[in-house]
Formats: sequence, structure tokens, C-alpha cells
Amino acid sequence: MRVILILLIAMAIPYTHAGMCERKNTNYYRNAELNQFPAMPSEPISNTEADQLESEGSEYYIHVLCESGEPVSLTKRWNKRLYFEIKYLYENNQLIGQKNINANGEINEYYTE
Repeated sequence: MRVILILLIAMAIPYTHAGMCERKNTNYYRNAELNQFPAMPSEPISNTEADQLESEGSEYYIHVLCESGEPVSLTKRWNKRLYFEIKYLYENNQLIGQKNINANGEINEYYTE
């Protein structure tokens, strides 16, 4: 009975999709529209271009998606370091929110209504 209760509680806690994907795709972008949910990156660039922007300290975005298309995370790199990372939260395979982590390690969670 105790195991079932623990499993039921665990199922009710939002989770990131990272562990749920069999395969993930990583893409790089120059910009992102952050005022929408989920955030939408734009202006795709190659891995080589991303490496060049990193070496210059310029900003760019790293977008990780499940092979099936669900967003896992969106990271902004700037000045050769993490500027912020968004990790998407799921419950019952539905996107329900996001966990934002800034350059100082501060975490904020937001949920859809």
C-alpha cells in the first residue's frame, strides 16, 4: 500500500520532459520570442555559428526538443556563460508550466491556468 501511495504522489508532481524523451534534438538560434508560452526561438544557426557566437561572447539560444516535438528546454548563452535556462514542466504528458533558472541560480516556476 505504501508503494502505491508513493507512486500516486510522484505522478502528481510536475516533471521535466528531459527524462521522458527517448531521443532529443538540440538546435541553435540567434533570437527567441520570450513573451509567449512556450517561448519560440527564431533565426536558426548552425552548431559552428553557435560556437563562433560563444567565442565572441555574443548571445544565442539552445533549444532542446524531444524527437516527437515537445520542448524540453531553452537556454540563453551570453558573455560566455548561462544567462538563463527555461525547463518545461509536464504533468500527464501535458505541458503545464516552466521552471526558469537565471545566471545567479535563482529559480522561479510558472504554471498555465
